[in-house]
Amino acid sequence: MNAPSIYEAFNARSWTEVEVAERFVPSEQYNSLVSRNHALVIGPRGSGKTSLLKMLQVKALSAWRSEHADGYRAHVDFVGIFIPTDIQWFKFLQEVESSADGEIGEYIIQSLITEKVLLAFLDSWESRLNEDDELGFLALEDSHEKEQKVCAFLSDILGLVEADSYIDSIRAAIVLRSVHCRKLIKSTLYLDGGFNQDRLSEFRDFFFLDFMSYLPAILETFNRSYEDTDRMWALCFDELELAPQFLQEDLLEYIRSTSKLIIFKLSMSPFCATASRLRGSERDASEKEDFEVIPLWYHEKRASEKFTKELVSDLLNRHFKKSFSVEEVFGLTPFSDDQVDYLKDPARLGVLSHAYKNDPGFQEYCDNKGIRVDSLEDLSPTQRASYIRKGFPTVAFRDYYGLDQKGRSRKKHELYTGWGAFCAIFEGNPRWIIGCMSELVKAIGSNSEGSEDAVLIDTSVQSKIIEAARHRFRAKLKTVMVGASYNEKNLMDLVDTIGGKIESYVYERTFIPEPVQSFTLDEKTAETHFDLIADGLSSGAFVFCPDSAGKELITGLAGKRFRISYLLATEYKIPLRKGSNQALGLLLSDRTKDRRLVGDSTQTSFEF
Repeated sequence: MNAPSIYEAFNARSWTEVEVAERFVPSEQYNSLVSRNHALVIGPRGSGKTSLLKMLQVKALSAWRSEHADGYRAHVDFVGIFIPTDIQWFKFLQEVESSADGEIGEYIIQSLITEKVLLAFLDSWESRLNEDDELGFLALEDSHEKEQKVCAFLSDILGLVEADSYIDSIRAAIVLRSVHCRKLIKSTLYLDGGFNQDRLSEFRDFFFLDFMSYLPAILETFNRSYEDTDRMWALCFDELELAPQFLQEDLLEYIRSTSKLIIFKLSMSPFCATASRLRGSERDASEKEDFEVIPLWYHEKRASEKFTKELVSDLLNRHFKKSFSVEEVFGLTPFSDDQVDYLKDPARLGVLSHAYKNDPGFQEYCDNKGIRVDSLEDLSPTQRASYIRKGFPTVAFRDYYGLDQKGRSRKKHELYTGWGAFCAIFEGNPRWIIGCMSELVKAIGSNSEGSEDAVLIDTSVQSKIIEAARHRFRAKLKTVMVGASYNEKNLMDLVDTIGGKIESYVYERTFIPEPVQSFTLDEKTAETHFDLIADGLSSGAFVFCPDSAGKELITGLAGKRFRISYLLATEYKIPLRKGSNQALGLLLSDRTKDRRLVGDSTQTSFEF
């Protein structure tokens, strides 16, 4: 059986609403998003922002056939209008903005954005007419009289004198105006040397005002015409970080205000400079509660397990047409139960005993603390928690890979295998998880042919799946460059430098129970490496670790704590945890912690 094409390329941006609905697995974040309030969805690339917003559309909700669908359809009481922000459109807007004098560029861009919003509104309207009674109150009576009434209002308010009183005619008139406007823009950019005040009059017949000048009146007229006076509409702007600066500022101000009929659902990368100025302080943000921040990353490694389990189970069940237990397929991650009684666990006791004999640093640590690994019962529960439990992940990795790091060549990286490690490493990122499914499906298919039972995937195969995913991710990160061509800085170089330092902390001669595995940006480093850290957050290379729940909106990089993604952490053979924390400037300047592996292909001479 061949793996579905979804496993080869997963990007909801290119999918239709129906295609998104066919593969959608709801998450806790979706539960928050369907509430009737303003929301800011933040997450790195591939974390599912576009899928979540698309699943607020009428057509997607109607096409959704999972066991959860009816419950969500009954709960969603607003109409979603999805407005994408694609790269090519963004580049075109940038070109206009850079070539125009003063406010002319902003005025032209506002018109182009309004066209996009109006066309998205027409799509949502038409979807409601074409759906059956399964959608309940979201379905509309296909009344020509009501359609004419709304279209007549649109034609009048938008100045579409050439349009008839039909949806298709209104759409065609808007598209025609857009084509004429873009043609004139291109001519002005490339033939006439740019915009100026004298040329502005030539565009007056093609301009719209900003969309909020029209939309409240349009939606009110629409609701009254269809006798649905209190129906709310959600403007779902995707990838806000790609939008023009003034639009970002406008939208982020809109979600701080109240509107009778409009709510805003915005998505953006974990750090956006505009959003960082949204509130005066984090305390201010939590007190005003103008909107809900919905993070799509999991800084605690166990937090993503529920969603990952549902997504992987759904994909496997869809492919093989039978149910699988993911725990049976992957097996257990070694030492994943951190609540186990060490006195009754032979595996842990064996690691501690072997490490004491072979790891001089751990032996010295135990001797200094008065710890006898063969008599842990002599320690109080508090001492065992402080001296042993806290440092056991470091002991296990040092013992498995060895201080000389010869174990890095192992084919079975067992500490990174098993269900718990899979959930942690892939961070609940749908694109990463789906991206490894073809290898996973192949492994399961070859092992389970002719059997109805789930077959455990060998740890060497799991290691290869993780390694392949890491290589794909690293290759992508190497294309992220910051700075002028003569002094470019590569994001992967920065990650490797930080990862190499952390690796040295874990494997250095002196044993540290909880070595540095996360970093805080001091003011100086935040300034010099601002763009690389911001790009690292957007790509998922770095993960923000807030001090507490509800503080996920990054209002500035300085003073914030971050860690390397667990997928990249497997490159450096370090435990999957945040560990202790150190200022990035101090970490980078500590030359005693440079990676010591001779001939390592990932070693970098990146200077800071």
